[in-house]
Formats: sequence, C-alpha cells, structure tokens
Amino acid sequence: MLNKTSVKGRLVSKNEKTMTLQTKEGQGIIPVEEIYNVKVRNFSFLKTLGLVAAAPIAAYTVLFIIIILGGW
Repeated sequence: MLNKTSVKGRLVSKNEKTMTLQTKEGQGIIPVEEIYNVKVRNFSFLKTLGLVAAAPIAAYTVLFIIIILGGW
C-alpha cells in the first residue's frame, strides 16, 4: 500500500538510493523506492518579464480609476 504523500521542495542531492529535498520544515531524505512521481518546474524568463511589466501598468490603471472616480 502506497502512502502517496506529496512533498514540495528544492532538490539538494540525489544518488541511487535516496533524494534529499530542502523544504520549509528543513531537509528531508526520501528513499527512491518510495518515490511515485516527480514533477519539475522550470524557470520562465518570459513569464517573469510579463509580471514585471504588468505590475506598473496595473498600478497606473488603478490610480487613474481612483482619480476619475474621486473627481480630482
């Protein structure tokens, strides 16, 4: 019977028998036999660039709406 507990963290090290993850609670060692699935997230420069560009535009839009509704 598999427990299928989900663990999120950053990979610290891996060998043939174990994987070491850095989580919010600290480091955890997981035997490879207990690993059912591994998901990897990749860094996206374009998504980050879009977020950085959209933040000031959203701030100016909200400020503009407040000024218009405030009657200044």
